[in-house]
Amino acid sequence: MQANVNPEDLPRATALVSFAQLFGGVLGIGVCGTVFANELAAGLKEFAPDAPFQLVRHSVDSIWTLPPAQRVGVIHAYVKVNFKHVTPMWRHVFH
Repeated sequence: MQANVNPEDLPRATALVSFAQLFGGVLGIGVCGTVFANELAAGLKEFAPDAPFQLVRHSVDSIWTLPPAQRVGVIHAYVKVNFKHVTPMWRHVFH
Protein backbone atom coordinates (compact mmCIF):
# COMPACT_ATOMS: atom_id res chain seq x y z
CA MET A 1 0.00 0.00 0.00
CA GLN A 2 2.74 2.45 0.88
CA ALA A 3 4.21 2.25 -2.62
CA ASN A 4 0.86 3.13 -4.22
CA VAL A 5 -0.02 6.15 -2.08
CA ASN A 6 1.33 9.68 -2.10
CA PRO A 7 3.39 10.35 1.05
CA GLU A 8 0.96 13.03 2.24
CA ASP A 9 -1.96 10.54 2.00
CA LEU A 10 -0.17 7.72 3.80
CA PRO A 11 -1.65 8.33 7.29
CA ARG A 12 -5.21 8.38 5.94
CA ALA A 13 -4.61 5.33 3.75
CA THR A 14 -3.13 3.39 6.67
CA ALA A 15 -6.06 4.36 8.88
CA LEU A 16 -8.54 3.26 6.20
CA VAL A 17 -6.85 -0.12 5.78
CA SER A 18 -6.78 -0.65 9.56
CA PHE A 19 -10.44 0.30 9.84
CA ALA A 20 -11.40 -2.04 6.98
CA GLN A 21 -9.54 -4.95 8.60
CA LEU A 22 -11.12 -4.32 11.98
CA PHE A 23 -14.60 -3.88 10.52
CA GLY A 24 -14.23 -7.08 8.47
CA GLY A 25 -13.23 -9.02 11.57
CA VAL A 26 -16.16 -7.70 13.58
CA LEU A 27 -18.58 -8.44 10.75
CA GLY A 28 -17.19 -11.96 10.34
CA ILE A 29 -17.48 -12.71 14.05
CA GLY A 30 -21.04 -11.41 14.07
CA VAL A 31 -22.10 -13.54 11.12
CA CYS A 32 -20.36 -16.68 12.41
CA GLY A 33 -21.75 -16.17 15.90
CA THR A 34 -25.28 -15.82 14.60
CA VAL A 35 -25.04 -18.89 12.39
CA PHE A 36 -23.48 -20.89 15.22
CA ALA A 37 -26.15 -19.86 17.75
CA ASN A 38 -29.05 -20.65 15.42
CA GLU A 39 -27.66 -23.98 14.30
CA LEU A 40 -26.72 -24.94 17.85
CA ALA A 41 -30.31 -24.36 18.95
CA ALA A 42 -31.52 -26.73 16.22
CA GLY A 43 -28.81 -29.27 17.05
CA LEU A 44 -29.61 -29.25 20.75
CA LYS A 45 -33.29 -29.83 20.02
CA GLU A 46 -32.36 -32.75 17.75
CA PHE A 47 -29.61 -34.48 19.76
CA ALA A 48 -30.28 -33.38 23.36
CA PRO A 49 -33.93 -32.39 23.65
CA ASP A 50 -34.03 -33.03 27.40
CA ALA A 51 -30.87 -31.01 28.21
CA PRO A 52 -31.29 -27.59 29.88
CA PHE A 53 -31.24 -25.50 26.71
CA GLN A 54 -30.31 -22.06 28.08
CA LEU A 55 -27.58 -23.45 30.31
CA VAL A 56 -25.69 -25.43 27.66
CA ARG A 57 -26.25 -22.80 24.98
CA HIS A 58 -24.51 -20.09 26.98
CA SER A 59 -21.76 -22.03 28.75
CA VAL A 60 -19.59 -24.77 27.34
CA ASP A 61 -18.34 -25.49 30.86
CA SER A 62 -21.87 -26.46 31.89
CA ILE A 63 -21.65 -29.54 29.66
CA TRP A 64 -19.60 -31.28 32.33
CA THR A 65 -22.31 -30.74 34.95
CA LEU A 66 -24.85 -32.74 32.93
CA PRO A 67 -25.63 -36.42 33.36
CA PRO A 68 -23.64 -38.57 30.90
CA ALA A 69 -26.70 -39.37 28.76
CA GLN A 70 -27.40 -35.68 28.14
CA ARG A 71 -23.73 -34.78 27.81
CA VAL A 72 -23.25 -37.01 24.75
CA GLY A 73 -26.09 -35.35 22.85
CA VAL A 74 -24.94 -31.82 23.71
CA ILE A 75 -21.36 -32.54 22.62
CA HIS A 76 -22.67 -34.09 19.40
CA ALA A 77 -24.70 -30.95 18.68
CA TYR A 78 -21.68 -28.67 19.25
CA VAL A 79 -19.43 -30.81 17.05
CA LYS A 80 -22.00 -31.09 14.26
CA VAL A 81 -22.53 -27.32 14.16
CA ASN A 82 -18.80 -26.68 14.14
CA PHE A 83 -17.99 -29.04 11.28
CA LYS A 84 -21.12 -28.38 9.25
CA HIS A 85 -21.17 -24.58 9.35
CA VAL A 86 -18.29 -22.88 11.12
CA THR A 87 -15.35 -24.82 9.68
CA PRO A 88 -16.43 -24.31 6.03
CA MET A 89 -16.81 -20.56 6.66
CA TRP A 90 -13.26 -20.31 7.97
CA ARG A 91 -11.95 -22.24 4.97
CA HIS A 92 -13.32 -19.49 2.73
CA VAL A 93 -11.80 -16.78 4.92
CA PHE A 94 -8.28 -18.20 4.92
CA HIS A 95 -8.06 -19.28 1.27
